[in-house]
Amino acid sequence: MIEDFLHRVRQRARLAVLLVDARHAPTELDGLMHDWLVGNGIPRVVAATKADKLSASARARVVAAVRSALGADPEESPTVLVSATTGLGIRELLGRIESAIGART
Repeated sequence: MIEDFLHRVRQRARLAVLLVDARHAPTELDGLMHDWLVGNGIPRVVAATKADKLSASARARVVAAVRSALGADPEESPTVLVSATTGLGIRELLGRIESAIGART
């Protein structure tokens, strides 16, 4: 069912936000979704959630690990650490969303 929806909207999609849990390696389903977005040419950003649970020194390692696990090009699939609790990365994520919306209007 979700695949039907994604196929219908992919031509109009301005940006997909792929949510992954920063505390764990991306799942196989995360990888499949990322590959589908790449294969269908949908612009994307990876939001690694719950980043407030990570130490400051672990954050850079997590970004690298997420990119590696997804095979994500940092230019085409940027990874943003975010936390709804502390607000970490929220402005950056919103900025990317706003840029994508403005880029095609």
